[in-house]
Amino acid sequence: MYLNTATAQENLDLLLKDIPIDIVTTTYEIIDMARNKYHVRVLDYIYITLSDHIFGAYKRVQSGTYQKSMVPDLSQHYPDEYSVSWDALNIIRRNLRVSFPDTEVRSLALHFINASGDETSDKETEFGKTTTEMVNNIVLQV
Repeated sequence: MYLNTATAQENLDLLLKDIPIDIVTTTYEIIDMARNKYHVRVLDYIYITLSDHIFGAYKRVQSGTYQKSMVPDLSQHYPDEYSVSWDALNIIRRNLRVSFPDTEVRSLALHFINASGDETSDKETEFGKTTTEMVNNIVLQV
């Protein structure tokens, strides 16, 4: 992994102070799998947001306060991100020995949808909106 900016490197340092190493290594494994198996391109900040999300969900499962995701199913619009997320869910279950419900795939996919792209810009889709704008509009409609 290569973090392109000083801010990304600083955020990683903060992350490593606050999140257990097994969560961080699981997140890295997930992102490496996404890049190598599915050839997805994601912005560096996904290391921070995905680690934070997994850690929060993990704590809620362990404490019995976890609630199923209310994120709508966007799999028809983002099949690749959902494929990545199903594999990610299996990695989380295996590495952390935690039983996240299947609906957690929606939240994981949202991280890959929001972080898709390259460092230059959030490119416009064929509908004249960025991916982030399209996801936000879909979520607000539900």
